[in-house]
Amino acid sequence: MSIANNLETLRYFKSELVFLAEIAHKTNRPELALNYCQQALELCQELGITLVKECE
Repeated sequence: MSIANNLETLRYFKSELVFLAEIAHKTNRPELALNYCQQALELCQELGITLVKECE
């Protein structure tokens, strides 16, 4: 698997974590939402991907 494919896979995981955080927030599970957001943030920091647009 190429580096580009790996990066795309990690971006997909990041988007899934953000999606799960949104669901947890909508279902009144703030601790779970925070956990998913923290995981997405850690992944983004490691990859150098910004979350600014998604967090606005």
